[in-house]
Amino acid sequence: MTGLGWQEEEIKTMPNRYRIMNRITKQWWEGEANSAQEACQLAGWPIGDCWVRLYSPKGSGGWKNPDDAPELGKGDKEE
Repeated sequence: MTGLGWQEEEIKTMPNRYRIMNRITKQWWEGEANSAQEACQLAGWPIGDCWVRLYSPKGSGGWKNPDDAPELGKGDKEE
């Protein structure tokens, strides 16, 4: 811990904001969860049917794939 005590622990457990589209029904769900798996469960959909985006206040229009930072140009590019 860095001396923040409960504040640091609260930051670690704060849920992320997800936007999910069910690829079968084309319905959308948006809300907070601790993981993409949990977000799909809260939406009531199997994760295999979900197109998941994670909210990011930095670039990418606010929404990004949780695992695609290099595809968004945030990684090193070969020229």
